[in-house]
Amino acid sequence: MKELRIQVILHKSKNMDWPVAETDTHWIVMGLDKDLNKAMALAAQNAIKFLAVRAKITPLDAYALCSIGASFRVTQVVDIVRGVHAMIPKALFATELRREMSVV
Repeated sequence: MKELRIQVILHKSKNMDWPVAETDTHWIVMGLDKDLNKAMALAAQNAIKFLAVRAKITPLDAYALCSIGASFRVTQVVDIVRGVHAMIPKALFATELRREMSVV
């Protein structure tokens, strides 16, 4: 096991529908639902919205970027709710844009 430090920050003015996690290398957007297919669809929709708003690109461009650049992982199946997380690599973006897209 590796020690992990998590800091939760509430951004009242950011108007985000779902929580977004940020690591040094990725933005992590999630989708949760009782149906795994719906959870996957929510994760994809939330990743597209995140990229469209934060990177200031069209939803279609965000969709294309998710298709080739994001990794979707099933991360929760032990209880009734299923979880899928979209891992969006920061390396896809120029350094200056990464700073503007930051959620912290």
